[in-house]
Amino acid sequence: MDKFGLEIVPYVYDNIAPNSYWSPAYYRATYNNQKGILALDGTEIIPCIYDDVDTWLTTDNFMVKSGKLKGLYTPRGKVIVPCEYTKISRWRETSLLHVKIDDQEGLYTLEGEEILPCQFIICKELNGISLINRGGFSKDGKVQNGVWGAINKKGKIIIPCKYNDIIPYAGSERIEADGGYIKDIYDFNGNYLRSEYKW
Repeated sequence: MDKFGLEIVPYVYDNIAPNSYWSPAYYRATYNNQKGILALDGTEIIPCIYDDVDTWLTTDNFMVKSGKLKGLYTPRGKVIVPCEYTKISRWRETSLLHVKIDDQEGLYTLEGEEILPCQFIICKELNGISLINRGGFSKDGKVQNGVWGAINKKGKIIIPCKYNDIIPYAGSERIEADGGYIKDIYDFNGNYLRSEYKW
């Protein structure tokens, strides 16, 4: 209740605690041992269905946890990333969000748009591109099997994920994509240049 005796938050929660460390301030609510978030006027922002809720990094967004899975909400209660992933982090020096389920990786924007489905292994960046693998697996630090493609810094697929192997050559600014009997040549913007027979 407020100072006038008016109900702010209905009597349905097991516990409600203000957190002065959050700015702006919110109530952390608990119901049946599940956590959620309420605004100061009692409006439910995040329902009490999670094992834990806390602010994420230096943003105003909230990270929710359910078992080993994590998700992200905005301060207004909009889902940015559904609670389906084992890891959520910033993707390199971009504004994109990197998500993982076991060895599978994907990308979201901070607005909640899925840029790259969580179906790939994303490898190291070289000259603004990253090789991606679908259907393979990591063993001893190396990706084996599957098919290869490439994405740019915005997470957009610039080389389709269909090749046996891809080798980027930074010096000549070209990418050789092994298609079996033929290798396709691309530049680092993903523009197709030509095809060459391997034999």
